[in-house]
Amino acid sequence: MRISVQPGDFFFIPSGTVHALGKGIVLLEIQQNSDLTYRIYDYNRIGLDGKKRNLHLAKALDVMTFEAARYHGKRSAGGEPGFKTTLASCRHFTVEKWLIQDSWDLFSLDGFILICVIKGKGELLFEDNALRLSKGSSIMIPVNMGTYQIKGNIEAIASYVHKDEGIRT
Repeated sequence: MRISVQPGDFFFIPSGTVHALGKGIVLLEIQQNSDLTYRIYDYNRIGLDGKKRNLHLAKALDVMTFEAARYHGKRSAGGEPGFKTTLASCRHFTVEKWLIQDSWDLFSLDGFILICVIKGKGELLFEDNALRLSKGSSIMIPVNMGTYQIKGNIEAIASYVHKDEGIRT
């Protein structure tokens, strides 16, 4: 299945689902702590050594999901300034879109929060410090951050892992 995309679209692709990106697509990929990718086709790309990159067909077949792929997309996921929109949530993690206008007062969770700015600019204020934020900035809010504030007009993707995976479904 081929899906055309527009800026702002969101897709949740479960582990084991075969997928590929088209030419010219820029994306923010949020995944578990793993650098594992099994290539089943590589468009005849050449690696740094001047040779075609290795394929991993047998390993890919071991972990591949063969059920019909379910489309988990949100077209140009919008929302109103000042709100959080849940894009995906499962027992392992949640991904939200934050539309910050002016300022938000926040408090750290029981796990880290990863915030990636996709539009706008502003700053993160914590204790007596300020950190500038702009499109492309990624920051990790640690568990012990306590109270902090984000000021400015910012569109961000925030993701966090659930401490007790057994509670969320």
